[in-house]
Amino acid sequence: MLSLLIIYDEKIVELKLFIILTNSPKNMRRLFFICLIILPLLSYSQVKKMSPKQNSNPYPLKTADHLVFSDKFDTVQLYNDFTSIGYASALKDKRKVKMYPIATSQIRENEIFNNLTVYFLFGDGETMGLIEFPDTKFKKGVFEVKNAISMKDGYYIIVIQHGCSPREFYKIPVKESAKSFLKIISYNEETGELKARFRVHFLMDDIDEKYYPNSPKAVLFEDGVIHTTVFKIYE
Repeated sequence: MLSLLIIYDEKIVELKLFIILTNSPKNMRRLFFICLIILPLLSYSQVKKMSPKQNSNPYPLKTADHLVFSDKFDTVQLYNDFTSIGYASALKDKRKVKMYPIATSQIRENEIFNNLTVYFLFGDGETMGLIEFPDTKFKKGVFEVKNAISMKDGYYIIVIQHGCSPREFYKIPVKESAKSFLKIISYNEETGELKARFRVHFLMDDIDEKYYPNSPKAVLFEDGVIHTTVFKIYE
C-alpha cells in the first residue's frame, strides 16, 4: 500500500493507493497514470471552488457599454403628442426588441422631477408595452428598482396605443441574485444627451386579473440600452 499526502482545501488529505510495490515497470507505469489522473482532478475541483460564480455580479449586462451606443438617432411619433427621440432596445425574454425612449425633466423653482420611459410595439397596431422609471436621477450611477408598493422606482405595463388605461400591470421586482436596475452611463446637462442601461424582471401582482389570457406571470428585460435627449419642461 502506498500513501500520498495531498494538501486540499487547506487540509492535508491522505490518499491511499493499494498497489503491489515491486520493481516491475508495469506497476510503476500504473502508479504514474493513476497520479496523472487524480492530481489534475483535485486541482480542478479546488480552482472551481475558489472561482467566483458567474452570477455573482448583481447588475449583469450581456454587452459592454462601449459597444451598444452606435445606432442612429430617430424621431418617432408614437401616439397623441408622444414623440420619441433617440433609440433603445432590450432582450425581452431572450428576444431583442426595438424600443422608443422618452425622457423629460420638469424644472420648477425648488425641485426637478425627471421621468424616463421606453416603449415597444407588439405589432398588432393597437397594443404597446412600456417600462417607466419615474422620479429618475439623471446622474451617473446604478439605481436599483425595488420599491414595488409605491412604484416609485419602476414598473412595466401593457396599454392601448390610443389610450392611457393599462391592460396588464407588472410592478413587483423578482427577488433573485441579479437585481432589477437602471444604470445611468452619462448625462450632459447642457445638451440633454442621456445614455443608460437597464435590466428589470417584474412579476404581475396576484390581486390583478389578467386582461390577456396569454400574458405571462413574469417578464424579463435584460441588456437594455437607452440613448436619448431629455426634453426640459420649465414651470
